[in-house]
Amino acid sequence: MVEGNRIEESQKFSVEVGCRRPSRYSRDLSKSRVLLLAFVLLASWSTEDTRGSSVILQGVEADDPNLRTTKKKKPEIPQASMTIPMHYESGSHHVYAWIGSPMPQRQILILDTGSRYMAFPCDPCPECGRHASTKYFNDTPSTTHRDNYHPNCIFAKAKKKNAPDDSCTFEQTYLEGSSWKAKEVEDMVWLATADQEESIEEYMPHLAIPFTFGCQNHVTGYFVHQYSDGILGMGKQMDKNSLLQSMIQAGAINRAAFAMCLSQTGGTLSFGGSGLARPDVKALENPEQYHLGQMYFSKLTQDHGLYALDVYQVFIGDYCMTCDDTPDRLTNEQHERILTVFGSGKGTLLDSGTTDTYFPRAAEKIFEKVWEEKVGSRLEPKRDYTYEEFLRMPIITVIFNPNATLHAHPCSYMEGVPMDLNATKPDIVIPWTGKRKLTIRLYMEENEGAVLGANFMYNYDVLYDLERRRVGFARANCGFDREAQARLNKDRGGDGNGNGDRRLLPRKVYELD
Repeated sequence: MVEGNRIEESQKFSVEVGCRRPSRYSRDLSKSRVLLLAFVLLASWSTEDTRGSSVILQGVEADDPNLRTTKKKKPEIPQASMTIPMHYESGSHHVYAWIGSPMPQRQILILDTGSRYMAFPCDPCPECGRHASTKYFNDTPSTTHRDNYHPNCIFAKAKKKNAPDDSCTFEQTYLEGSSWKAKEVEDMVWLATADQEESIEEYMPHLAIPFTFGCQNHVTGYFVHQYSDGILGMGKQMDKNSLLQSMIQAGAINRAAFAMCLSQTGGTLSFGGSGLARPDVKALENPEQYHLGQMYFSKLTQDHGLYALDVYQVFIGDYCMTCDDTPDRLTNEQHERILTVFGSGKGTLLDSGTTDTYFPRAAEKIFEKVWEEKVGSRLEPKRDYTYEEFLRMPIITVIFNPNATLHAHPCSYMEGVPMDLNATKPDIVIPWTGKRKLTIRLYMEENEGAVLGANFMYNYDVLYDLERRRVGFARANCGFDREAQARLNKDRGGDGNGNGDRRLLPRKVYELD
């Protein structure tokens, strides 16, 4: 557990190991320490797969610095009423949205906790580019489609001068320069799977709701060339047209909460709570789909529409870059400044719509120094690494107040690491010989605050509980098991169908107020 600025020896081992064979780095440990580690790791960590060609990351992080609260009563974890699959493509995580009736049309949307609107191109849109779907959304066949008009606009604040009619239009501009314009419309919307028949028969009766979104007629920048058709904002706003509030009003869910579990191949999105918490280990035949450790919570801070958390400590391996009494490298004032910057501006944000992670610029020098000490080579944006150098790369740990923790492993923040994507457990790395070019996707560029993108949340079930203004983190296997999930939904009191009690942008894409 964390005491002051140090990680206990047993946790120090966990933090330093990274994507590697644990046995290789335990040879020079004392006999008693080896026995202790063996006891701790036996239940949750296998060192090799049956072929002996892959290595698995440690599975004990969920109990790392959070152990200081284990004597308290475990917090309630709300259970999801439905869970759907997500898929990964071109650096982003996407959901399948179905729009319209009686014959819905599918749109592939980036799931973005850093914005609030759902929007995608509608026919006609002559300069909107080509995307995952072969055709733009066509509202003509939908009997449930309607355009919104002034004065009944939800997004548009006022009618624009010289507008050809009273239709509601609005636009969105992002900090890096991309933008879009859209007409405000309403139709039946639900999230489901890629298959149309399955989505209509099994999901539509339970999940379809009337929802207002943007029919884009003009896009610029990265929105022209991106893989996804559009974007689904899941920001913190709880106005009458947020997706969560609309689902609650329609009776599809009964709690303002959702959870995302992201992996390098896809993941899951759960509504109403966590879809992976284990109320009963026997509920599924595949227990590995459950949490691999306890879920810990941190309160949401600040009043803006983004998910900001209060950072308590930040570690590079076992070195604390935000602690006052860490010797030899920084003064106490420098440590305090780094921690202060993490909380400045909009704060430290969780943003699933940003592929990469961005730390404060104030942490750059100490990060580079510690990296060189541990890895044995200078930190460069793109570089050839041996497998041995990769094994020395540190785990980056962010601890939020009061006790929630995220660990980013080298295979999460380094692009180009060969992964065994067919493995039954997360974070299996395939060793290589010679050198391999890797690109770091952790940047020191923020003047204020920090952005923890999708790669910092891999293989964690992240619960966004707006009802209690908190976020929970639990280490998990984020693969989607269709049959197992249907059984779990049914065990929760439903019918098994969820009815129960190329990269988006090279950096963040926050809305301009």
